[in-house]
Amino acid sequence: MNKIVLFILIIITVLIIDYRMVYRERFIDKDYLNSYLIGLYNKFKYKFNDYYKNVNNIVDCTYCIVMPIRKDYMIKEINKIKFNCRFFDAITPKDLTDQDIRVLSSTFEFSFLNIAFYNKKTKLALQLSHTMCYIDSILNKYDTIIIFEDDIISNDLSKLPDTIEQFKQSKFEMFYLGYCTLNCNDKYNIDKYLIPVHKTIHCTHAICYKVKYLPNIINFIYIMYKPIDIMLKYYNYKYKNKICISKYVFFDQNDYLGTTLENINNKKTDTSSCKNLKII
Repeated sequence: MNKIVLFILIIITVLIIDYRMVYRERFIDKDYLNSYLIGLYNKFKYKFNDYYKNVNNIVDCTYCIVMPIRKDYMIKEINKIKFNCRFFDAITPKDLTDQDIRVLSSTFEFSFLNIAFYNKKTKLALQLSHTMCYIDSILNKYDTIIIFEDDIISNDLSKLPDTIEQFKQSKFEMFYLGYCTLNCNDKYNIDKYLIPVHKTIHCTHAICYKVKYLPNIINFIYIMYKPIDIMLKYYNYKYKNKICISKYVFFDQNDYLGTTLENINNKKTDTSSCKNLKII
């Protein structure tokens, strides 16, 4: 009996330590973190470069986070959709110091609750790439932005301008331009073009944001303890944020490009599987 009690106490102790390690953002000075992120923005702002097609964007800025090996692919996609674009050369682990990683994430902290995240430096690099776009849009006082990753596939975009316009006038904070992990078996209500969704969706390959909410997002996702798509999912769930998709899948992911991240499971997935939603 004593051995059982001792075992239980050990497990409880491990879980308490584990919890504090994974969720240590609760014990960190947010002003210090924000100052640290601004310092990284000043360090990495040389990675921004504009690609203009002399068209009128439907948002204030469209950001494209790209790895060098996918730059040509993304230029072809941008040419197809005829957007002006601000490219951002993706941050890589080589760009980061161990201090950056320790200050901004739990990457180096082993956790039984988060084994898949342990020592995966590319996860923070991707989140920081998104964060640099967030900060750039805030400093430029934009209202609405889109952020693409470098594996998008564009579909029929004829309804995109009207859908974005409805999003701008709505109370939604984020607009997922693809369906990703959406539960296909649920039933969804629709208001003209937009469909409210819940916590089951998480992906970052194509999202439209209202910039006024980005400071709240930045404040929540640091310190990072999960990949950015999950961090955003947790953020939306915790604060019951209004997020949406459209009945049109504007952008899928090109799974045949593979991944540049350190994922445990790199199997191809069907990101178009929910095109026929159950709309009521």
